[in-house]
Amino acid sequence: MQIAKKDGRWVYLEHDPALQDANGQMVVITSPLHGFALGALSPRRIVFSLVCATVLLRAGSVLSGSNWDSGVLADTPTYEAPALSFLRQGRFIESPDFQEYLARLSGGRPSREPRPMFIRTPGFPLFIAAVYALGGDRLTLMLAQVLVSGIGIWLTYLLGKALFSEAAGVFGAMVMAVDPLATWCAQVIMPDTLFATLVTGGALLAVLLLRRPAWLLAAGLGTVLAVATLVKPVIYYLPVPLCIMLWLGRVPGKMILGVLAPVALLVGGWQVRNLTTVGTAEFSGIQGINLLVYRAGSIVSKQEHIPMESAKAQLVRSLPPPSSLSAAEMNRVYSKAATKIIAAHALVYLRDIGRGIAVIAISPTRNRFGRLFVICSAGFLALLYLLAGLEAGSLPRASERVLHGSVALIAIYLVLVSAGADSIDRYRLPIMPFLAVYSGAGALRAKAWLAHRLAGRLSMRLRKPPRVGSTGSSA
Repeated sequence: MQIAKKDGRWVYLEHDPALQDANGQMVVITSPLHGFALGALSPRRIVFSLVCATVLLRAGSVLSGSNWDSGVLADTPTYEAPALSFLRQGRFIESPDFQEYLARLSGGRPSREPRPMFIRTPGFPLFIAAVYALGGDRLTLMLAQVLVSGIGIWLTYLLGKALFSEAAGVFGAMVMAVDPLATWCAQVIMPDTLFATLVTGGALLAVLLLRRPAWLLAAGLGTVLAVATLVKPVIYYLPVPLCIMLWLGRVPGKMILGVLAPVALLVGGWQVRNLTTVGTAEFSGIQGINLLVYRAGSIVSKQEHIPMESAKAQLVRSLPPPSSLSAAEMNRVYSKAATKIIAAHALVYLRDIGRGIAVIAISPTRNRFGRLFVICSAGFLALLYLLAGLEAGSLPRASERVLHGSVALIAIYLVLVSAGADSIDRYRLPIMPFLAVYSGAGALRAKAWLAHRLAGRLSMRLRKPPRVGSTGSSA
């Protein structure tokens, strides 16, 4: 099947003798969907218009809100407080919310001594500080995130174009523009939108590097991975398996080192800072709290048949008071205690991971828009998985298996490291651009199949011999 321009429109041309009419003329099968993607407006202009419209609509949604604090979640102050301390003192101070929360669980008093930031990483606080330094406030910050979400839509288009075609990229951009989860996350002050945009950019650079190795792409990929790790530490280990995929894709070893160099510089630099200010080279202290309070807490809740909050309190009270531990000691003590519980109940922990995977993958977006919004979100997600499955069902050419394998690696890694008893639908946002472009390719594949069926039926009608009527002569 080929595509050509006829009378100012893009059409499919079926070069098949079976698709000739009685006079031997070729039958032209038009495709409205492809004509939309490749019509008078170029795909870039279509996506640019889509990005502008989406940013304006999301910004309007933010500005029309009666309560600007609707974009503030429970964890928002834990990112905002270090940003404010950086602006005032030139250094990151941990939010007191963590000590207050742990003190409530332990039944004691929180420590009032300012602590260097260790539980959070500096990526998102720096983003907040940059907005606030320009005179912005929470409303301005939400608008800045809306703009970042527009950049994510554009990167989704470029990723679809690099993996499949411009039409798949346009479809993927449309999906991200109307995705309920992306729309909601852009309007809450959390790192998810910034992180998802960085992950999409990293995936795009990895695909381009595999297609045509270049030093600039290698350095760009390493820098984006490092910045994304500083925003959310969940991808701390991702550069290692991703570089293995680059090696399998015959990217030169020197360029792979060019990917790792910015990661070592930026991520390693933060670990050196932690060593000098906190007393440990660990990248973040959030691991110990999450393992004990959520992962081990879920196990104790199930084993002893007690509420989750009671299990959390029981675990925290079984250890030294949080106010008596330094940040490094707390991370070490909490991680050690949680690891023992997880190792003793591995099957329960694995079941929690399985439930977490299901929540991330298929849980519809739940927010203040109500039940109808949840139903629409679930249907939208089911359609995307169906279309993506159509594309995933056809194995790519051997030369492109590493290419698609690298994208699959990023998505699977993100789901696995985020899965657990504390998993929520927001954790799906970084993999939504991948689902969008693959569903776009699946939609095009389904459209081509339908066009082929339509062409087959049309050809049968054209080749059907005309009915011969009886004729008579008059005297």
